[in-house]
Amino acid sequence: MTSQLSFIKVLNGSNFEEWKDSLIITLGIMRLDFALRFDEPTKPTADSDTAAKALYEKWEESNRLCLLIMQHTMDKMIKKSVPATEKAKDFLVAVSKKFIKHDKAEKGTYMEWFTNTEYDGTRGVRNHILKMTNYANKLGEMEVTISDSFLVWQIMKPLPSQFESLKSSYGAN
Repeated sequence: MTSQLSFIKVLNGSNFEEWKDSLIITLGIMRLDFALRFDEPTKPTADSDTAAKALYEKWEESNRLCLLIMQHTMDKMIKKSVPATEKAKDFLVAVSKKFIKHDKAEKGTYMEWFTNTEYDGTRGVRNHILKMTNYANKLGEMEVTISDSFLVWQIMKPLPSQFESLKSSYGAN
């Protein structure tokens, strides 16, 4: 179990998406993600059947372990800044709210990269296309809409003359 936990990146303030992805994957592989996938079932009573009691126990154990693992894989200062919750799903939401990054500086950085990236010829056209598409996707996540035709034009614009036929095919010359 310890080796599987080492796959989860430590949340350090600048890697929320990586932390969350590695957390979700690891908890899923370990079959501990039940409390993240399902809402808390009704707490059983003395009259509840064994299936209802077992379901609640499964959720409760998953919830407890998810909370422990999430807190264990966070930088101490970040952990202190997240409000305490009883449920793992609520804790993950609280952490997510702290790390939503749609600020002007980040948008500006991606806009600059998107508009000023030149084809360098060293890594190939495919790499250039993937890099530019990634920038456009990041901007889309920040609610900056880029039309497909503008994306194609922006990708093709810096390509050298040896790619004229490709540029003509996409009407980007």
